[in-house]
Amino acid sequence: METDVILTWLVDKDADNDIDADAISWMWDVTTVQDKKITEDNADGIMSRAYRPGPYTPLESQTSFFVQTYL
Repeated sequence: METDVILTWLVDKDADNDIDADAISWMWDVTTVQDKKITEDNADGIMSRAYRPGPYTPLESQTSFFVQTYL
């Protein structure tokens, strides 16, 4: 399973061409590596033959409402 991510950085049209991209993108790079690991681990777990869905937590109340209403 694979997901493509396309990212476009939008900067002011009057911004200097010598802008330091690292200064505005470092946090994206850090969190993307972490998110990728979490997403891959979750996908592996869900694909396991041993996976059984559990109840929603209180933090997932909107998801639970959506599932009950539309599915």
